[in-house]
Amino acid sequence: MNYQKLFLLTFLFIIFGNGCSLKQKPEQVDVQKQQPVVGSDEYKLNLIINKIKENCQAKEERDQNESIFVKSYDNYIKVDLNNKSDFRNGSYVLTKESKAKLSCISPILKEEKGLFILITGHASDNKEKQENQHLSDNRAISLAELFFNAGIRDEIFAKGCSDKNSDADEDINRKIHIYIYADRSNIVNHCQ
Repeated sequence: MNYQKLFLLTFLFIIFGNGCSLKQKPEQVDVQKQQPVVGSDEYKLNLIINKIKENCQAKEERDQNESIFVKSYDNYIKVDLNNKSDFRNGSYVLTKESKAKLSCISPILKEEKGLFILITGHASDNKEKQENQHLSDNRAISLAELFFNAGIRDEIFAKGCSDKNSDADEDINRKIHIYIYADRSNIVNHCQ
């Protein structure tokens, strides 16, 4: 027998032998999250969050520099401009700083089709409830109009949350939050 055949047989024996012994050991599970399937809602949301992070210098953790805060959840992305406030007291006109940050996000949302965007407006709780609700509604509507004027033609929902707050640990007075969904049936009420 020549050396090449002997080497090949030895090599096959080692491969086959290791293969059999590996099956007897418990399989190790890869704890890393699997990549989403191309074309799926999860894939679409991953693309959007990555674009926002790259193009807008957004971060998944709040920082002192007031960078855009963006976070991925199971069925949606939450975007917060991370300003102390997005509006002046009693106003529903966005501050220049907020408009500048939104100018980075708008082209990304315009480019992606078939999204569902929910905007929540917030006001401090130091006013009468009805007036507070009206101000919160107008703040959400003002951003919806800004997105529409920027050419975003996906479904946009605007909702004022008044002094109701699902994120009680956050200071959300005079702020807006943007929730981006790939599937309309996943939209939840973020004001509760």
